[in-house]
Amino acid sequence: MSVPAFSRQLLDIDRAATAAQIQLWMRREVVRLRRRGVVVALSGGIDSSVVGALAARALGAEHVLGLLLPEADSSPESLRLGRALATGGELAARGAVEGGLYAAANSVTASKPPVD
Repeated sequence: MSVPAFSRQLLDIDRAATAAQIQLWMRREVVRLRRRGVVVALSGGIDSSVVGALAARALGAEHVLGLLLPEADSSPESLRLGRALATGGELAARGAVEGGLYAAANSVTASKPPVD
């Protein structure tokens, strides 16, 4: 049976098995790259929250650092939701950067001379 490119049937997955596969991949990659953990940018949205939670389950909360990076045009609720994930014991979190990831990257690169 063929499934249309965009349909509700695409979401008909075994969620537990899919989460387990993603977590296994995360563990393997951290080992392969010889890292102690991962950093997850938390916007407060569902995508970054799911990635943060999967990483914490895969690696243990002590091996996941969440950076609270709500975008400038995000709802004020975003920062609260990102913090809720972190303070719920899922992962460690560090301070918020106003304006989100784009603003944070610009603040870092603005102080550095261009590379030739």
